[in-house]
Amino acid sequence: MYIRYHSKKEKNTKELFFSLFELEEQTSKTIYQKLKDFLVKEGIFERVRFLCTDGANAMSSEKEGVAGLLMKDLPQAKTFKCICHQESLALKHTYKEFNALQDFNADLYNIIAYFARSPKKIVILDNVQQELDYETTYRLIKAKEIRWNSFFMRQIE
Repeated sequence: MYIRYHSKKEKNTKELFFSLFELEEQTSKTIYQKLKDFLVKEGIFERVRFLCTDGANAMSSEKEGVAGLLMKDLPQAKTFKCICHQESLALKHTYKEFNALQDFNADLYNIIAYFARSPKKIVILDNVQQELDYETTYRLIKAKEIRWNSFFMRQIE
């Protein structure tokens, strides 16, 4: 569980990893009860104002999901779905239908891998950027596979 809160003392928003729960079952009621018990024990349950979830019914349903159960206990709380999860779901279907996107993604991973495997090639990339008078020298960011975006990786023959 991650918690985002406003720190009056530091006058900014903070985000921290708060806890990890072991679940006997992966049902909305079990998840909600673990979450609620923990927040009550910490003395912050009544202060919850927002809940951000993925798009799964067990989490986001306003009737029987964690979001709905929270709103029954805390009517002032607002719930919403994580935009990254929503975007991923939309892209998943688009990606499967368009081979050009799959090819582009494979090419991009191959280019990054080509440079990332060789410090010598990284130096060449830096030198080319300097010769082209880039204001900023760009560094490669290794592509990371994200669990909910794992469909973007496909086997390359």
